[in-house]
Amino acid sequence: WVREEMEKFGTGPECIAARRVGDPKWTAFMQFQVERAKETYAKAEPGLKLLAGDGSRLCARMMGRVYGGILDEIVRHDYDVLTERRYVPFGRKLRIAVRAVWG
Repeated sequence: WVREEMEKFGTGPECIAARRVGDPKWTAFMQFQVERAKETYAKAEPGLKLLAGDGSRLCARMMGRVYGGILDEIVRHDYDVLTERRYVPFGRKLRIAVRAVWG
């Protein structure tokens, strides 16, 4: 299905192989992927309260926020996931964890 979605946006594996950062078709494809992931995280959030209180709920909440942070990093770097790995720095992960515990 990824190949089909890439074709829908007029991009493909050759764009990845060539690392065409800034290509408008690649950017549109990545915007679609990021927005879909964010929507999925938002839809999942209400269900977290159904998880066991044995740490599962907290872990899922923290991981959703960390992965959401990775999406923010992808956007902040103009959807460039081809030349560098995007991640949430340790200090920010720590702040996410603290907010998840007390928020």
